[in-house]
Amino acid sequence: MRNLSRNGITTLGHLAFAVFRPGAEFEEAAFDQWVTDINGGVPLAMGPAAAMRRLHFEAEVVITSSVRSSVEATDAVPRPVPIAEKNARLEQLRNRFQGLNIHGTGEPSHCLLDECCAQFESRTLKYIEPARCTSRENEITASKSDKKLRSDAGSLSIKEAKSVPDEAISTTFHLSMCLRRRGLAYEFSNLISFRAHELYVERLMKHLTSEPPVEFQSTTHKS
Repeated sequence: MRNLSRNGITTLGHLAFAVFRPGAEFEEAAFDQWVTDINGGVPLAMGPAAAMRRLHFEAEVVITSSVRSSVEATDAVPRPVPIAEKNARLEQLRNRFQGLNIHGTGEPSHCLLDECCAQFESRTLKYIEPARCTSRENEITASKSDKKLRSDAGSLSIKEAKSVPDEAISTTFHLSMCLRRRGLAYEFSNLISFRAHELYVERLMKHLTSEPPVEFQSTTHKS
């Protein structure tokens, strides 16, 4: 399932719903008519027709499983990317963007990288607020470990989860650093290009120096 491309999932989805919805009773006549229509009005021989039935069945299974896993997912912790793969992909980023300091406070934390990769795998883009765009340096020096007893498939196990404190965003510099780490993490996960993210951030930062609209009134309460 993980190896299927986005276009592959879309194609299987079309095939699964081509004749009737997944889970509905299989109608032999309707299926045979559909196969004949897509074959230019010529009925398929027994072998190709059987192959089409299997392909349609497997498309139903894949799509149903994909929908169920996305609905029933309860684990809030993203699956971590192997450390060797992380290091290799980070080195590729450093070689690609040699003008950026992708070390220390400039390097996205591992939990941020895992979050963006999880979004890529689930094909679900979720907003990551700037304060959660933590650095690798902060992750190493200030992270806390929390061990919890969890029940998984009828067995008890102790799992360790690490929490990284939020980054400061009180100044323009700190905010821009958080947004840059988010752009690098999205580039790392092949979800959003760093250039596209930087253009978006540039538009956001321009608002900090924009003049307020005419007759604009601040919402700050005055005593």
